[in-house]
Amino acid sequence: MNQSAQRPISQYPQFEVIEFSRRRLQRGLAPLSMRVVHGEGDEDVHWLSPEELRRHIQQYGPLEALLAGQELYRRRGGASSRGDLE
Repeated sequence: MNQSAQRPISQYPQFEVIEFSRRRLQRGLAPLSMRVVHGEGDEDVHWLSPEELRRHIQQYGPLEALLAGQELYRRRGGASSRGDLE
């Protein structure tokens, strides 16, 4: 039995907040770092601007991690860790 028959492949990637960097924000760079896990198991890390985050929400829906990233932007990184969002 092949791998895909054992475990269904997600149509959409999964997202996880890694950090919100105030230093990057002060430098004018995208401060929100997110891990993106694709259905095949490949992973990427992306630094997302508010516009990119909004596009992800429009494309994939209001996923928990994307909404958590949006809240970090609202609070301008006021959360000291990911645990502050839960």
